[in-house]
Amino acid sequence: MAYQFPKNFTWGVSTASHQIEGNTVNDWSEWEQQNAKRLAEEAPKAFGKTSPVWNEVKTDATNPANYISGVGDDSYNRIEEDIALLKELGVKAYRFSIEWSRIEPEKGKFDEVAIKHYVDFIGRLRQENIQPWVTTVHRTIPQWVAKQGGWANKDTVIDYGEYVKVLASHFQDHVQHWLPLNEPILNVGGGFFSGQIPPGRKNPIAGIKALRNMIQAHRLAHQIIHHIIPEAQVGVAHAAIYAEGHKNRWVNCLLVSLLHYVANWIFLDRVKNHLDFIGIQYYTRGVIGFGFARTFIPFVKTYPQSGPHSDMGQEIYSEGLYNFAKLVHRRYHKPIVVTENGVADRNDTHRANVIRSHIAQVARALQDGIDMRGYFHWSLLDNFEWDKGYWPRFGLVHVNRTTLQRTLRPSAEKYKEIIRQNR
Repeated sequence: MAYQFPKNFTWGVSTASHQIEGNTVNDWSEWEQQNAKRLAEEAPKAFGKTSPVWNEVKTDATNPANYISGVGDDSYNRIEEDIALLKELGVKAYRFSIEWSRIEPEKGKFDEVAIKHYVDFIGRLRQENIQPWVTTVHRTIPQWVAKQGGWANKDTVIDYGEYVKVLASHFQDHVQHWLPLNEPILNVGGGFFSGQIPPGRKNPIAGIKALRNMIQAHRLAHQIIHHIIPEAQVGVAHAAIYAEGHKNRWVNCLLVSLLHYVANWIFLDRVKNHLDFIGIQYYTRGVIGFGFARTFIPFVKTYPQSGPHSDMGQEIYSEGLYNFAKLVHRRYHKPIVVTENGVADRNDTHRANVIRSHIAQVARALQDGIDMRGYFHWSLLDNFEWDKGYWPRFGLVHVNRTTLQRTLRPSAEKYKEIIRQNR
């Protein structure tokens, strides 16, 4: 049954600077050099049994060069190519991030050439009637920020505020939608608890400090942006850590409630008065219960599910998007935007159905009175997937890693048609 979306519903795609721009110099680019060999050696154990396409990707996944971002998609220099793709898809909005390390390569020294680059890019988007949605920090931070302790140092909050002032001042005439931080809870969990991403520490005390500082940074950014742009909409790009209890046993459901509180509500509860909307980034669910597992949460066991899975071994479960949106709606009563949703699918086997089925869950939420304002697919382009490197392919657009030629995948036509019909 077809569902006609509201006329003002926002259709978009998302990207991040470090993943597509190329030749960035930040904490991640430094970390890649130090960890590429280790990541390549660990890949067979991490994905050999869970990835349905392991035989196709293992050559890349076990190659240390796969884990160096390098030239990326060269999107910093291919603005017109990427804008042409956005126009071809017919999206109304483009969510992208500003690379802090380009804007402020040294503490207190702002690069006017880099600022002009982003101002010009935003101007081109507006010329094509594409709304820019700006993420100010999408995981990466300048190396000088990392050397002072990163988010675990309260001075970073002050430095970040100065950076946001510069962005808001230069973009104020053209950018209305802002997302200060991308998935802060994953930054803290992966960077300070499991140690699997920069800064690669296993220091819970530093992690708690980092979380507090990121909460303060979001509040500060909300205040600064609204002071400069009173009509701005400021949200957060929040990773939807969604779980269900194994066999619906009460003890497992209790564990789910605890996980949801720690992974979702702690951050959102503390910034809820500084949110004009909530961005949720949904990819999969976890079916969990009490048990022993070799993770940094030793009493949580994840139970594999049957059905289709992404190339990274994640279950494709669209209903989880509706369920999580309902939880967020009941707790916060804020407008909701799906700021990321997608699938690693190199052969484009599942992506069209992922798009259709997840958008159907957005429609279901709207019909149930949940204030859903938009849907952004991840990603416009195949890109550098952080500690997984280049082998996972999330793009509506295939990118040839040798020539960087962009080619729309067949699934992109499905999304294009939904956008065109608005249903």
